[in-house]
Amino acid sequence: MKKQLFVLLASMLFSFPLMSQVGINTTSPKATLEVNAKNLDGETSEGLLSPRLSGDALHNADLKGVYREAQDGTLIFVTAAPSSSNRVGQTANIDSRGFYYYDYPQNSWTKLNVTVPIHKISSNQVFSKGVSEINKGAFSFLSPAALTKVNQWISKGLNESKLLAAFNKATNKEALVSKLETSKSIYHQRVHIEDWDNIPGIVKSSYVRNGLSSAKTNSSWNNAALDLPAIEAANFVDATAVELQAGTKIYRVTGGAPGGGYWTLQKPGSVGNVIGGTAVQPAWNDFSKMFVYEVPQGQTLKVWLGSTAKQPVEQGVTNPHLPGGDQQIFIPQVIRNQAFQSLIKQTQLPW
Repeated sequence: MKKQLFVLLASMLFSFPLMSQVGINTTSPKATLEVNAKNLDGETSEGLLSPRLSGDALHNADLKGVYREAQDGTLIFVTAAPSSSNRVGQTANIDSRGFYYYDYPQNSWTKLNVTVPIHKISSNQVFSKGVSEINKGAFSFLSPAALTKVNQWISKGLNESKLLAAFNKATNKEALVSKLETSKSIYHQRVHIEDWDNIPGIVKSSYVRNGLSSAKTNSSWNNAALDLPAIEAANFVDATAVELQAGTKIYRVTGGAPGGGYWTLQKPGSVGNVIGGTAVQPAWNDFSKMFVYEVPQGQTLKVWLGSTAKQPVEQGVTNPHLPGGDQQIFIPQVIRNQAFQSLIKQTQLPW
């Protein structure tokens, strides 16, 4: 293996002077270097893996004079910010994980930021770099560690004014920091600070229960294991036992187990469809992955199909609420066996 690798590298190195362009997994490169994926089915990891160094390692390199004019433009991935005592010299601007490039004229590592035209940014995506100057005094009650976390949350899109209002209202500020730190997603954090304007799909009115009050059974299936239990029936306004035919695709958005009980026939087009339409509390889900299951040929899939019932946006919060109303599917536990699990595939989120 080592001999083969040496031959490959040697052939590439000696061919550079003879070739104006180099291609990997392509015979017709369209630039100085073009790299194509070897597989397009998601079965193998693809991509370019940059050198990974900690901020402290880069500070060490600065002390030894490693990065100078010849390294101008070098790109690396920083795995962790340097310790506070090492945030000087070339590493003064490294404040978090991410891609950085070496800027020789500035003699510093500069973060590689992705910018989006302002007209393409929605109202809940206007980010800042942390607590604004005007509010720094207002957050002075926080410990340095907590303030660092707050800055990170704000930079990721958490509303600074709502966050400050939540801290002012909280009798136990450390508990609020802990809640925000352990939240499933930014939508869950927004629940904790009551930033209702930036949680898609919610309705600003009081929750009134409209789910079924008892279990449902289907006599033609004649199997108690296929019944819709009362605890699950409460999540439906109505529910009908159906058999999905071969070729039918169903979808599930979750950050947890892909083989859970709740699915949809319609592919969700937004986080708001999931939170509002199928009444999924942000405390239950981080909405980070989408999965698809297709009923195999020659088979059917026994499920319960119906309109989603309303849900409170959070336990103990009745206004606003999650309206539901979209069609959802519940798959009985007995159906979600190993054969079912093995056919679930991850697919790309549409948002």
